[in-house]
Amino acid sequence: REEKQGTRMSTHRAISLYRSILRQHRRKLPYEMRQLGDKYVSEEFRRHREEKEGGSFLPKFFAEWDGYVTMLEQQTPQTGFGAPLDATRHGELNDEQKSMLAQLRKETAEAMNRNG
Repeated sequence: REEKQGTRMSTHRAISLYRSILRQHRRKLPYEMRQLGDKYVSEEFRRHREEKEGGSFLPKFFAEWDGYVTMLEQQTPQTGFGAPLDATRHGELNDEQKSMLAQLRKETAEAMNRNG
């Protein structure tokens, strides 16, 4: 019973965070970037939905996405979109994450080129 309660709390937290991200995408991102961002967020949350409460992964996962929401809240069209990834954080990424980041950069550039 205690494990189910922990899972429910984690599921509620994930859904709430996921909705916050999509809401910020609607408010802040141009259409093409929104589509790309929504797809990426959906895939990330789906990929990690089986993570167990109490491990070291979920707190970091939630903290990173919380930071993303905060960044979106603070951005304006004048400041642009996104933030640079510093060398330290880039070095902490595993090979799969680096590959996903490269793919996301490519898709973002293509979406922005289509937009003008």
